[in-house]
Amino acid sequence: MGAERRRTFVAGLLFLGLAAGYYALADRLPRGVLFEQIGSDAIPKFLALVMAGLAVLLVAVELVWPATGPAEREPENRAAFLGTLAVLALATPLWDLLGFLATPLLMAGTMVVNGTRRPATVLLVSAVGTVVLYLVFFRLFDQEVPLGMLRG
Repeated sequence: MGAERRRTFVAGLLFLGLAAGYYALADRLPRGVLFEQIGSDAIPKFLALVMAGLAVLLVAVELVWPATGPAEREPENRAAFLGTLAVLALATPLWDLLGFLATPLLMAGTMVVNGTRRPATVLLVSAVGTVVLYLVFFRLFDQEVPLGMLRG
């Protein structure tokens, strides 16, 4: 196994351990009664399981697929990375100020700093993504919609 594949394999194992630790911490949160209330442990546990699944997939790919030689790496995009960090830093103040209305702004900002240039794509994905999040969390899971400065 080459050095690059070994690093990827080790990273997969580390993320699997991180997912296990995250799940263990989420298991300490209050549980809900299924079909009556989704407890505060549901989403963190779901995220931990998704992370574990992706980690297992990463490890499996490194074990199963034969090495094809040195892969060409895409150049690092530090501007996109720093832009994404900036959007994340703005998320909390925007959510506090605007509540759920900040969601399409944060989605659009993340897309723009990561290279999406077509305004129609940014608007469509931000709008549809916001509607999907609203339906999942505030209708399906019956969570309260954060109102930000609009709260009474």
